[in-house]
Amino acid sequence: YPALVLEVKEIDEKMVESVWKDFFGKFGRDKKNRKEDEYYVTDAQISPLGVSRAVDIYAKIIPSGANTIVYTWIDMRGGILNSADNPTEYQNAVKLMQDFHLKVRETAVQENLEEQMKLLSRLERDLQTLMKQNERYHSIIEDAKEKIAKAELDIKTNLQEQELKKQEIEAQKATVTTVEEKLKNLTK
Repeated sequence: YPALVLEVKEIDEKMVESVWKDFFGKFGRDKKNRKEDEYYVTDAQISPLGVSRAVDIYAKIIPSGANTIVYTWIDMRGGILNSADNPTEYQNAVKLMQDFHLKVRETAVQENLEEQMKLLSRLERDLQTLMKQNERYHSIIEDAKEKIAKAELDIKTNLQEQELKKQEIEAQKATVTTVEEKLKNLTK
């Protein structure tokens, strides 16, 4: 059967399938024939085709390397849509497939945007963590500076106290010498 063929570059099969269900599902109930591995919508009311009667849409979505190929058939219930028998409806179907292709692209870009936003958010959280870490380092340095300043004051105080102790020791030595001499004078 003649088909509308769409090659979607650099978008995987799963995304194309998901968009197909949403895009064509709005025209009727979409289903999947697992045996034939194809999607279909029966009794679809597709006003963009320019027909007032219900049609059936079938699609086969096949991965092709990094790309995905979508084969679409529209059963006009009197034959499969083709450019010879239904030129106006065929051009409308081409436009419909272009709209579908655009929707696939939009969805891919939207998902990419969401991924990039998540990455940006994660990077911003990482930056916040680094900024808090930097604040802690500065706090540690300030604490250390305060401890160093206190220790320098304590050193000055300690040196003064050492001088006082030396003076007390000298005075005590003099007292000891005086007492020793008294003891010597008593034993003579």
